[in-house]
Amino acid sequence: MSEITTLSELFGLVRARIITGLEHREAAARLPVLATRDAQGWPSVRTMVLRGFDAGDWTLDMHSDADAAKVLQLTDGPRAALQFWDAEAALQVRMRAHVIRLPHEEEKALWERVPEAARAQYGTVPPPGTPIASAEAWRPNPRPAR
Repeated sequence: MSEITTLSELFGLVRARIITGLEHREAAARLPVLATRDAQGWPSVRTMVLRGFDAGDWTLDMHSDADAAKVLQLTDGPRAALQFWDAEAALQVRMRAHVIRLPHEEEKALWERVPEAARAQYGTVPPPGTPIASAEAWRPNPRPAR
């Protein structure tokens, strides 16, 4: 990691690494880990894909299957933690997040911009996060509208 001597410089490095995550598929910040809490209070952790970043207000955009357990968890308690380890920069970033779900019409507009091939990753049976008993117990079930 370069010589960081001020908090402003550290924020600048973090901001740059997050932007790199948007621009390069192999960048560490592209796949942050999101932690929530389930109904029993247990931590629930998964890797997400970073889809957008507003460097002005530190807003991160990530997409989720509407049927994923994390959506209900975040509806019940819209707080989460994000973390990524950037080995190239020798930098671990940990963030607390207040999660906001977009209104349905905004979600729908975003969904319409998702390429068909990528849509197949959403809408599986059983829903994401569900234990799968066998290979035959899972199938894609993409829905045209979310």
